Amino acid sequence: MRQEFPRKVKAAAFTRCNGFCESCGIKLHPGRFDYHHIVEAHDLGPPTLENCAVICEPCHAPLTAHYTRELRKAERIRDKRTGAMSKPSTPLPGSRRSKWKHTFMHGWVPR
Repeated sequence: MRQEFPRKVKAAAFTRCNGFCESCGIKLHPGRFDYHHIVEAHDLGPPTLENCAVICEPCHAPLTAHYTRELRKAERIRDKRTGAMSKPSTPLPGSRRSKWKHTFMHGWVPR
């Protein structure tokens, strides 16, 4: 489960960065920066000051997109292995789950 940074950790991290992005070094503007987990939250990264980086939105966007893709793929694999993912209700024609099969000489015939 994702744990957000507490207010005290956010305040200490912003004081530490001195108003500049800890990734690229540009000046931060109110509402245009994010608090980033160095060890990602889904990898059980703790919500501590040592794990918090204050970075601007242009630096944070590609990091978030990359880790979100990895997380969603891991969730899909887990759901498939545990049986939590539902199968499509209507099978594709000609697939093994279909009532019909296609033969070379007779066209579509019942299985």
